[in-house]
Amino acid sequence: MKILLTGGLGYIGSNIFLALNQQGHEVIIFDNLANSDISQVSRLSEFINKNVTFVEGDLTNPSDINQVFLTSNIDAVIHLAGLKSVSESITNPLKY
Repeated sequence: MKILLTGGLGYIGSNIFLALNQQGHEVIIFDNLANSDISQVSRLSEFINKNVTFVEGDLTNPSDINQVFLTSNIDAVIHLAGLKSVSESITNPLKY
């Protein structure tokens, strides 16, 4: 199964990626790197001993995510992308 994993470079996303990969699923990680680091792609790749499919994009930009759906035959989506600062959500609620 081909699965799109938004927010896939974060702590939870990375662990879900590894579990899905171990079960034989093809996973596309979609992340804007707001709460993660690009170096996580190479760490995951080393861990599974193969290339990781990573797309840098932002869900608030429809063309970023639309491109993934246009170029990949996605069977399922696991949505983990999100902001996580309580104090920032109070001071800037529209961002959240």
